[in-house]
Amino acid sequence: MKFKVCGLKESANMLDVSELKPDYIGLIFWSKSKRFVKDSTPELPNEIKKTGVFVDENVLRQIREETDKVCKFTNCQKVAYEVLRYLGYKVSLQKDKILIEGSEIIQDVAFEGIPDDVESSLEALRLILVKKKFDETLVENVRKLILLRLHSVGYRKAKVKVSILKRPDGYAVKFRVIPGPLFFIQTIKIKVSTKFKSKVEKTFRELVGKAVNTSEIKEKIEELEDYFLKQGYYNVSIDYKINDKTPSTTLVVSIDLGKLYVVKFKGNKSFSQKKLRKLLTFASSKSLDEFEIERSKKNIEIFYKNNGFPFVKVSFEFTEEQNISILTFLIREGKKVVIRKVAVSPTLKGKDISFLNSAKGVFSLKKVEKVKVKLKKIFEREGFRDVKVSYYLDGSTLVLKVFKGKKYKITGFSIIGARISFLEQKLPIPYSKEFVKELKEKILRYYLKKGYIDATVKIKEKISEAQEIANVYLYIYVTPGIQYKFCYVIVVGLKRTKLSLVRKLIVIKPSKLYSREDVVKQYSILSRTQLFSRVNVESFKTDGCINEIIRLEEASKLRVKGFVGFGTDTGFTTNGFISSTSPLGWGMRYTLLGNYRQKEGYDAVFRITKVAFPTKDYSVSYTIIRKEQLFESFTVDRIIHNFSINRQRGKKLFQALGFEVGNEKVFDTSINTQNSFIKRSMYVSQTYDKRNSKSNPSKGYMVYLKLAVSGGFLGGDTDYYLVESKSLFLMPLREKLVFAFRVAGGVIDPIADSPIPIQDRFYLGGAESIRGYKYGTVSPQDENGNFIGGNCFGFFSFELRYNLKKSLQLALFYDTGNVFEEPKEFNLRFSEWYSSVGIGFRYITPVGPLRFDYGYKLKRVEGQGPGRFHISFGFPF
Repeated sequence: MKFKVCGLKESANMLDVSELKPDYIGLIFWSKSKRFVKDSTPELPNEIKKTGVFVDENVLRQIREETDKVCKFTNCQKVAYEVLRYLGYKVSLQKDKILIEGSEIIQDVAFEGIPDDVESSLEALRLILVKKKFDETLVENVRKLILLRLHSVGYRKAKVKVSILKRPDGYAVKFRVIPGPLFFIQTIKIKVSTKFKSKVEKTFRELVGKAVNTSEIKEKIEELEDYFLKQGYYNVSIDYKINDKTPSTTLVVSIDLGKLYVVKFKGNKSFSQKKLRKLLTFASSKSLDEFEIERSKKNIEIFYKNNGFPFVKVSFEFTEEQNISILTFLIREGKKVVIRKVAVSPTLKGKDISFLNSAKGVFSLKKVEKVKVKLKKIFEREGFRDVKVSYYLDGSTLVLKVFKGKKYKITGFSIIGARISFLEQKLPIPYSKEFVKELKEKILRYYLKKGYIDATVKIKEKISEAQEIANVYLYIYVTPGIQYKFCYVIVVGLKRTKLSLVRKLIVIKPSKLYSREDVVKQYSILSRTQLFSRVNVESFKTDGCINEIIRLEEASKLRVKGFVGFGTDTGFTTNGFISSTSPLGWGMRYTLLGNYRQKEGYDAVFRITKVAFPTKDYSVSYTIIRKEQLFESFTVDRIIHNFSINRQRGKKLFQALGFEVGNEKVFDTSINTQNSFIKRSMYVSQTYDKRNSKSNPSKGYMVYLKLAVSGGFLGGDTDYYLVESKSLFLMPLREKLVFAFRVAGGVIDPIADSPIPIQDRFYLGGAESIRGYKYGTVSPQDENGNFIGGNCFGFFSFELRYNLKKSLQLALFYDTGNVFEEPKEFNLRFSEWYSSVGIGFRYITPVGPLRFDYGYKLKRVEGQGPGRFHISFGFPF
C-alpha cells in the first residue's frame, strides 16, 4: 500500500512532506479490492483545481500500515476518508481514489496589539483554536471572548479585528486589537439608605483612580452582600452601572435592601439558637421566601429527629415591629428518647440481624431509616417484592413492623433477539428488583466485551397470581445492534518523539473487538510514561467500526527550576533541577538535579529513563549519584551507579528491581572503622500509594517496602541483608482537620558476621523523623561518644493538621523512635524511646509545603537544648 502525490518526480513518488510545493495536490489511490494501487500514478483530474496541500506524514504512514487489517472487515476507503476529514483535511472521495485537497487545521494563532496587562490571560483562548478544524463560529466566539476580557479590565472602547490566512498547511488566524483608551474610575455614586451609605462608600473607595475592572467590582458587591446578609437583609439587590462616555468614568452603585428580617426561635430548650441558625438556608440562597422557610423548617425537624426527639413539631409565625419583620420558629421538642431495645415483628429466626443494634442509643431517624432499608432487603432477597417497614416507639423500645406482602419467585425466562449460553440459573429463583437489575447488567457487560456498544436489554415480567405465591416469568428482549471493531488507530501531535516508539505503547489494534476498557487502559499507559503533558483519546464511529484518534502533547523539552533557602538542620540550602523529555526523539527522559545543604552535605544526580522497555508495562533507568553526607561523627563520600527496572501497575502500585555499584569513603572521624568501600547491592522495592494528593494529601494511605542484599555473591566490601518498611495513613476528621499517622522500621542483618559500615546503619533525628533532635543524633554511641548508628530501628509519628486558610496549615505532632545496636535488642518500651511533641506551621505551595516546626524533647540528649526549631520543605510524611 502506497501514498502518492501527483506532480512529484518519479524518484520521490512516496509522500515526503519536505518536498511538497504550494501547487501540488495529494492523491490516495484505491483499487476495487480496497487496497492502494502500488505502481501506477494516474494523471491529475482536470476538474480538480491544483491547490497547496500539507499532509502529516505520520498520519498517512499509520493509515498505510493499518489498511490491510481494516480492509478485511469494512470499507477501508470510506473509513480512511472519514478519518482524514475528522483530522481536519479537506478531502473528496471519487471512485477508486481519495483526493486530499488541503488542510483545514488552524496551525497558528497570533495576537497583535494586546496590552501587556492582558496578554498573559489570553493563552487559554489560543489553545481553544490551535490544532482545531477551522470553524468561523469558533473564531468569532474567541474574538468576543477577547473583547469581553478587554472590556472587563478597563478598555471599554476596544475593538478586535480578525484576519485569516489560508496556507498550504491549514490556516493562520490573527487577532488585531485596537485597545483604545484605558478607562479609570474617577467618581463613585452610591444609591442606598443613608444608614449604610458610609459603609458602602468605604467598600468602593479603594477603586477610585484604578482602571475599570469588572471582576474587582463584583468582588466588592459580593463582600457587601455578605455584610447585609449578616445584618438580616436576605433579599438585597445590588446593581452597578459604568458611565463610560469618557475615560474618566463614574461608577454608579444602586442597592435595594429589601425588608429587614430578624429570625428567632421559641421552645428550643435542648439546643442553642447559634446551633439552630446554622440549619437555616436564607444566607446560602441569599433569599428569604416561603420556599426557603419550608426548607429551613424541615432542616430543624430533621436535626431534632436525628438527635433524640422523634416527636418534634416545628411551625413559624411572622410579626412586624417598627418596619422589621420578625420570623419566629416555634419548636415543640417533645420527649427525648433513648432506644434501649429493638424489636421486630415478625421475628427473623436464623438470620443475621445484628445490624439492629446500630439503632440503639439516642434516637436518630437517620439510623432508623438505615435499619429499615437493611431489614427490607432481607425480605426482598427472599422474593417479597412489596415489602413495607414501619416503626413506632413503645417507651424505650423501637418496634419495627414488617409487612411482607406476597412472595414472588421466578419460574422461567425466555431470551428474545439473541442466543446467550452463559445464563444458567437453577429455577425457581426468589424474585427481587436487584436480581433483575443484575441480570440486565450482566447481559449488557457480556455484549459490551464483544464489541456491541449499542446493545439494549429490556425485561418484561409476566406474573401469575396465586393466593400466597406469585410466579414470575421473564421475557428478556435483547437488541445487540452492530458489533464494533477498532478501525484506524491514529496518533497525532508528535513533534520530537519517534512514531515507532509510541506505536509500541498502543494496545488497541485494528480489527480487535471494541472495548471501552481497552481505551481507558490505553490512556493510562500513555499517561504513565510521563513523556506527554497531555493525552486525549477520541473515539468516533464510521461504517460499523470505531476509529481512535490519540492526540498527544509532548512534555517540555527543557524544564529548569530551583530554590535557595535556609533550614535549621541543613543551614543554607540550594536546589536545582533540570529535565528534558525525549529531546532526540527516543522516548527517554533526562534528569539532572543537585542539592547543597550546608550542614548535611550535597548530592548530584544524573538519570536517564527509557520508558516502555523491555515491554510497555516497564521502564528502565540508569543513574549516577555523587553524594557527600555530613553526619554528626563522620563524613562519607559516595559515587553510586544505579541500574533499575521499574513497573507501574495501575495508578497506585510502583515496583522497582535495581542493581547498584558504589565507591564510598569515610573520613573526618575518630571512629575505628574501615575508610574505603566498594559496594555492590541488589534491591527490590514496592510502593502502594493511595493518597488523594501528592502535594497536600488529606486522606488515603501509602505503604513502602524495600528488600536489599549487599555483597555476598555480588562481591564487594560489604555483606548484609536489609529490610525497611514505611507506612502512612491519613484520615479526615472534620472538614478542615486531618489526622496523620506514620510507622516505620528497618533491620540490617550481616552476612557471616561481616561488620556493617557505619554509613549504612540507621540514624534518626531531624526534621524528617524525630523533630526536636539534631539530625542523626538518635543513635547508639561508642565509648568516645561518637554516634555510630544501629542495625535496627522503630519509629512512630502522629499529626493533627488543621487548615487555617487555603494556603496556611497548623499542625500538632508527637514523634517517637529509637535505634538499636542489634535487632535482638529491639523493644517497644516507649519510656526508653526518644520522643518529642511540638507545633508546626506550613505554607502550602503547588509543589508542597514550606514547613516551620518546633519539637520539644521528652527525653533529653547531652549537649542539646530542650527543643529544636526546624525549617524545611515538604511534609515530614
